[in-house]
This record gives sequence, structure tokens and C-alpha cells, in this order.
Amino acid sequence: MEIIDGRVIIDFPGFNDSNGPLICLGIELALKALIADYKPKIVVLEAITNTGDRYAVVQRLAERLDRLLVNKQDCLLGLTQYSKHGAFIKICEIEDQQRGELDRETREESRLTGAIDALEEVLRVCQGSRLSRSSVKR
Repeated sequence: MEIIDGRVIIDFPGFNDSNGPLICLGIELALKALIADYKPKIVVLEAITNTGDRYAVVQRLAERLDRLLVNKQDCLLGLTQYSKHGAFIKICEIEDQQRGELDRETREESRLTGAIDALEEVLRVCQGSRLSRSSVKR
């Protein structure tokens, strides 16, 4: 939050800057409550990156803004090519690498998976021998 010339500027989380649909819904509801209480002027920045699906992203943004805003005159839409900036591209590459690293099984996970598999096999064998002994007793 910053105050510039008596105006409060807030960088609110973006619609896609979340950890799943529940957080996204919470962000949307919080923004709706702020809009209802303070009647702000809103600037929405949208990256010009997704042109392959005929601007479906912009359509989804418009639908979200329809849910949030009573008066569309309170909103300005800015388009940016920031996604083409070298620093942004590098951040995306780092995030992709980190996601890949998180998806790979660690040595510890592999060791524990092996131990669980071995225990399951022991249990299976024990249960099988228990079943065969109980059939002999009858």
C-alpha cells in the first residue's frame, strides 16, 4: 500500500496469483467486499500472452469483473507485454525448474516407499499363512 497525492494505492493479488480455486474465490470475495465499502477506482493489468485461445483469458476476466463491479466505469483495463520482459521470462524458467524438482521423488521418499512396500509384502505373507493355518484347524 502506498499513498500518493492523497490517494491510496494497493497492489491486490491477481486472480491467477493463488494456490488453487479456494484461495482464488477468497481473493475475489475480499475484493468484492472492499469495492462495496470503499467505491474505489480499479486498474486491472492483463498480460498479452494468451492469444492462442482467441482471448478466452480476457473473456474470463470480463466475467469476473461482471461479478465484482456494479459500475464498470469504476474500472480501467490496462494491457501489458511485461511477460516478454527478460526478467519475467527468467522467473518463469526458475518456477518451472522448481516445479519439476518438487515433482521428482527424493531419495528419502524413495527409501520410505520401499520400506512401505516391504512391510505390505510381509503383512500379505503373514495374512496368507494365518489364513492357511485357520483352514487346517477346521
